[in-house]
Amino acid sequence: MDTFLALLLEQARKNSDLPALRTKRMGIWDTLTWAQTRDKVSVLAQLLSQQGVGVGTSFGVFGPNHTDMYLAYLAVHSLGGVVIPIDSNTFGEELRRQVQSTDVEHILAFEQQHVDALLECEQTCVKRIFYINRRGMENYAQPELMSLPENLEGIEASTAFLEQMDGQRDSGEIATILLTSGTGRSERPVELSHGALIATARSIAQRETITKKDGLLAYLPLSASSDFLFSYSLTMVTGCAMNCPESDDTVLENMQEIGPTILFGPPYVYKYIYTHASNRIESARTLDTKIYKAALRAVMTVASHRAEGRRGSFVDWLLFMFARITTFSPFCNIYGLSRLRLALTGGDAIAPDVFNFFRAIGIDLRETYGQVEGCACVTMQSSEDWNSDSVGVPLDGTEVRIENGEIWFRGPGQMKGIHKNLEATAESTKDGWVRTHDAGHLDDQGRLHVHGQISRMGKLNGGGAFAPDMLETHLRSSEYIKQAIVIGAGREYPVAIVTVDGTITRTWADRRSLRYTGYADLSAHASVQEMVREYLQKINEFLAENPETASMQLRRFAILNREFMASAGEVTPTRKLRCHEVAEKHRGLIDALYSDALEYTYTDPVDEESYTLPLGNV
Repeated sequence: MDTFLALLLEQARKNSDLPALRTKRMGIWDTLTWAQTRDKVSVLAQLLSQQGVGVGTSFGVFGPNHTDMYLAYLAVHSLGGVVIPIDSNTFGEELRRQVQSTDVEHILAFEQQHVDALLECEQTCVKRIFYINRRGMENYAQPELMSLPENLEGIEASTAFLEQMDGQRDSGEIATILLTSGTGRSERPVELSHGALIATARSIAQRETITKKDGLLAYLPLSASSDFLFSYSLTMVTGCAMNCPESDDTVLENMQEIGPTILFGPPYVYKYIYTHASNRIESARTLDTKIYKAALRAVMTVASHRAEGRRGSFVDWLLFMFARITTFSPFCNIYGLSRLRLALTGGDAIAPDVFNFFRAIGIDLRETYGQVEGCACVTMQSSEDWNSDSVGVPLDGTEVRIENGEIWFRGPGQMKGIHKNLEATAESTKDGWVRTHDAGHLDDQGRLHVHGQISRMGKLNGGGAFAPDMLETHLRSSEYIKQAIVIGAGREYPVAIVTVDGTITRTWADRRSLRYTGYADLSAHASVQEMVREYLQKINEFLAENPETASMQLRRFAILNREFMASAGEVTPTRKLRCHEVAEKHRGLIDALYSDALEYTYTDPVDEESYTLPLGNV
């Protein structure tokens, strides 16, 4: 059973009445059992077959996390087609580039805004645009448009049709083409097979005993490789229930209602919960704030001991357990984490303080490491590993090696290749191994430690090492700093551009009766500048303790007048910073930081307004 169609038929036979897919619509959870899922897929697959979808057809799926989108995955896979997931918030040139680079022939758009985006981006390869939500589509007469609900009427469910298709499927068929994030180099369309995705999901499920009794939340952008693995593939392999939120704005609320047992989230998800909690405490009464901070100190003390391989005193453990029961058990209930038995993160380095916080309050948070080329997961931490520097050991059947400081891997989950680019495929592989373009090392326990993107690492002019990823990870440990980029390779010293988290920084400012008119005014306020400066000084003190990092102490910084934005091409859909684009876009600001200037005035291309940014010394 190494194709998604085979898994669907098997789950429908074994678990026909168990929930498979849930989506919240108009405040009500709509549930499909495995048998109902099979029947809906058979109807959709018959229609798509009539419209010319078959073996090798590139089929785009453009919209939010929704049951209908994952049904389309299964229908396309049943016919031997290739799924091209497209993030719901992709528009304009980026949408056109993604559609054309993956040769999309047919595409499923969720609603009017997605249809409009496709019609406006001047894509030329798409023959047919299906759409689900008919609201607002009454006056559209383009010949390539087709209403899915209207055309599904009258088609009978047929398990026999799917079984016939099952006999024609092969695990080596390409299941999806996913674009790399483009954070370290240009985006590349990566081909992943059914067998690779299923083997990776199966390895995770077996290692962590994930079963049909579990439930997960599918909320990441469809274009993210982590959604394809940890939502779609893991559901198909284990038979667990996939839950789709009502909208991006209701994820936290829906998580409270669902109470998932398995959760994968990029670091920003856990940072959001961590910051949201800190903001609530910042807004609370003084006594409540003191109680929370005392409880936090108690659990974090034990967490730091565990990370260092020490157990701590009896009193420490007594306070630790008391704080968990009285403070953080209710905390987990509030955020929908009380049933969570496995929390995973990956795609970027998580801030140590955030990692330690969740481990300390009783959430079994594990770091993973992977890339699109490895189906999003190559290594995973164990429950006993409290070291946030480690990303764990390779999955079963996967090997990792270090060659000239670079991480290479091979295993059942590796890519088939770069779509229509033999040269790029050859450059990324050697003797069956896949290169990652990341630096790292393996410790004596076989655990992988990732140092960052090789393309960003280098030397300072004085000869000292420069590792910006490590510095940025420490900067993001502050609940007040949302994003950061550090520049320094080939320079005399490192400088940082940071953005503050607007919500908690406003609360912090209001409690101190600071006067400001908006985000830009707040970020430029002298008190906020001083708060960030003090945090950077603490990081410098930490760096100074180690001769290998002492030369990387930050000298200057600037707080941007806004957060880094996906619409400006500065962050990916999973909110990883596109460092090269950010550095290029803010070249003038970087040059100013390496001068004696005390401020920098520029016109922001996002709103075309002029801003003056204070430039601070650390």
